[in-house]
Amino acid sequence: MKFSLRSVSQRGGRLATISELGRHGDKTVTTPMCLVFTQAGTIPHLTNDMVQKLGKHAYPVHLPLPLLLESHEILQKYSNGIGDFLALKHHLLYLSVQDSTIRPPEGFNEKSFVSLWGRSGRLNVDVDKFMSVQEAFKPDWYQALCDSDAGKVGSRKRAHKSVERTLAYLDRCLEKHKESEVLRHSCIFGSIEGGSVAEERELSAKETAKRPVAGFVLEGLDTNGPLDSVLPLCENGKKEIIQSILNELPDEKPRILHGPLDPANILAAVELGIDIFDSTYLF
Repeated sequence: MKFSLRSVSQRGGRLATISELGRHGDKTVTTPMCLVFTQAGTIPHLTNDMVQKLGKHAYPVHLPLPLLLESHEILQKYSNGIGDFLALKHHLLYLSVQDSTIRPPEGFNEKSFVSLWGRSGRLNVDVDKFMSVQEAFKPDWYQALCDSDAGKVGSRKRAHKSVERTLAYLDRCLEKHKESEVLRHSCIFGSIEGGSVAEERELSAKETAKRPVAGFVLEGLDTNGPLDSVLPLCENGKKEIIQSILNELPDEKPRILHGPLDPANILAAVELGIDIFDSTYLF
């Protein structure tokens, strides 16, 4: 993946292009941008024929893993990847660990696995299973497995644990990604964790930036869940935490922030230096 900065404002907002990404090396997208959100692989409110008419004008498609995880074995047998399976093979595909519209129950992640919540309930995902899913789905880029369960009022101990676990998951994902012939055209993004503890966030950012990731996901900032439960960026010191994270990240790689943020909050995040958002605010 090639991330090319075109300009940076005095406040930190960035204009850039992303090219040479995944299976579609000929496609170029501009940032800041919003991803096209899907639920269980379908774009809400749009029929498939309308999606096809969008063609080259469509932004990359966002595939949250929880409602797709149970299709893993089917996609393994299908072997052509989830893009072809969902009739989205002409679109750039991004796979995230969590669904931004759902606030998952807290306290279920462990050292060796992360709990996702699908149609049949709790599903435990370790690194081996997670990377097997990536090989079956064949996304253009994906978020590495992470522990984003530190909570907005969690203890510093829990925040530090989320950082340690996420870095350990990332190292193993990177190792398996490097060994995978199937994923040679896919890119992996590292997650920045640490709950509401600024020092842990900075540590997570510094350590993740040392790894050979293509970009970063600012995760666990209490931006997931129903719209009425999401705090604005200006509350609880969230804006300051984001700024402290970005200060530790390299300029030459893109940053993603998930969550149903309204236009005002997206503009505030763009000014801070966030490049990519999902479009869950509409749903």
